[in-house]
Amino acid sequence: MRFNRRQGIVPQAKGHKARASGSRVQPRQGLLGVALGLAVLALVGCAGVRYDTQPPQKPATLSEARAYMAAVEPALARLDYEINQKTRACYDRFFVSSCVEDVRYEGAKLRRSYLEIKGEASDMIRLDDYNRRQASKVK
Repeated sequence: MRFNRRQGIVPQAKGHKARASGSRVQPRQGLLGVALGLAVLALVGCAGVRYDTQPPQKPATLSEARAYMAAVEPALARLDYEINQKTRACYDRFFVSSCVEDVRYEGAKLRRSYLEIKGEASDMIRLDDYNRRQASKVK
C-alpha cells in the first residue's frame, strides 16, 4: 500500500474534491476588476496640481527689474501660502504621498523660477549701479 501525503492510508471523504488533471481553478476576477477600476478613478482624481500663481516674466528693462524686485517678496510669500494650502488639501485625497510629492515638486519649480528671475533682475540693477559709478568717475 502506498502512502499519499494528502489522504493518509485511508482516503478522507471530507473536503476532498476530485478534479480532472490539468484543470485550474480561476480566481475571482470580478472583484479584482472593480478594485482596479476604483484605483484608476482615484489616480485620475489625484492627478495634476494646479497653482493659481503664474510663473514670473523676465524683466526686459531696468524699470521692470526694479518693479520686480519690489514685488518679489510678497509674491514668494503668497506662493508659500498656496503651497501650504495645497499640501493640506492633499490629506483629503486617497494617495496622500503622491499628491504631496507633486505639490512640493511643482511648488519648487515655481519658487526656483521666481528666484532665478530675482537673481537676473538683481544683476541688471547692480550692473546699472556699477555703470553709473564708473560714468561719474570718468567725468
